[in-house]
Amino acid sequence: MKSRKKDKKLIWFSRVTGILYALVLMLFSLDVFQSGGNLITQLGGFLIHSVPSLLLFAILFLTWNSSVLTGFLMLAYGLGFIAFSIISRTPSKIESAFLATQILIFSPALVIGVIFIYAVWHKRRVN
Repeated sequence: MKSRKKDKKLIWFSRVTGILYALVLMLFSLDVFQSGGNLITQLGGFLIHSVPSLLLFAILFLTWNSSVLTGFLMLAYGLGFIAFSIISRTPSKIESAFLATQILIFSPALVIGVIFIYAVWHKRRVN
């Protein structure tokens, strides 16, 4: 009985942490409103900068009942965005501070994915 409660707590912890992480990423999108320009341009910039957060929300809510799938998609999300940010940068502009920043921003998705997968693994191991 205790292990089922632990599994549910782990999964709910992962879900809530994922939602909070997506909200924090969306906060970074708000800096668009400090730049000049008309409201339509600013809203367009906000939507473009919110794509990573919206993608996280989609992953979390579309795979709500499949924790394994959520875990693997969160891992793919984190690794994919780290790879995308490195690939989209010109080779001469990749420095250690840039890599550290990208890893710092997207590593929570990796940790959340691992927690999801661990919760399912623990549930199967106990049962």
